[in-house]
Amino acid sequence: MPRDLLSRLEHVRATHLASHAERFRRLAEDGQQPDVLLVACSDSRIVPSLLTGADPGELFIVRTVGNIVHPLGRGADPDPTAAAVEFAVGVLGVGDVVVCGHSGCGAMAALYGGVPEEYAELTGWVEHARPAALPAEQREPLTPAERNRVTAERNVLLSLDRLAADPLVAWRRSAGMLDLHAWMLDLATQEVAVFDSSTKAFEPVGTSSS
Repeated sequence: MPRDLLSRLEHVRATHLASHAERFRRLAEDGQQPDVLLVACSDSRIVPSLLTGADPGELFIVRTVGNIVHPLGRGADPDPTAAAVEFAVGVLGVGDVVVCGHSGCGAMAALYGGVPEEYAELTGWVEHARPAALPAEQREPLTPAERNRVTAERNVLLSLDRLAADPLVAWRRSAGMLDLHAWMLDLATQEVAVFDSSTKAFEPVGTSSS
């Protein structure tokens, strides 16, 4: 067992979590009623509750490598991402869905550098983001960091489009019960830019009208 993690767990339980005891009791008894479905990257540097200041029970979080949303419900096997979307949107009735990408995303870099061939599952997963990759003529003037950042932005919008195509999501949006949002997080500064549909660009929080 990871002893350091266990010791920190005990410390947090005795200090920080103790101050939320009543909230956890109510959540356990009454069930969850989150307002937002947040699709974020599995990257260990992304901490959604810390980033947003959300309390327990406020965010329903789906994490995938590269915050990639593949076309939902198209395969023969049950789709865990589609199941999470159905639960959050249909059962819990969240009012907002956010897809949050980030700078320095390894999955976006892998679209250009590839993944070692022995990692077949990872290779197949990253390929779901292939439409977000820049063609050669668009990436040539960019540094690798700039290229990956633009690709990450394109991937967020691609993932949002795939969510919008889901029948349940589309119905809830048409009924005015659901809004979709695209975010980009800068890891170094923890600043978030939000996609503005009027400017067709990611704008720093506080300047976006979307």
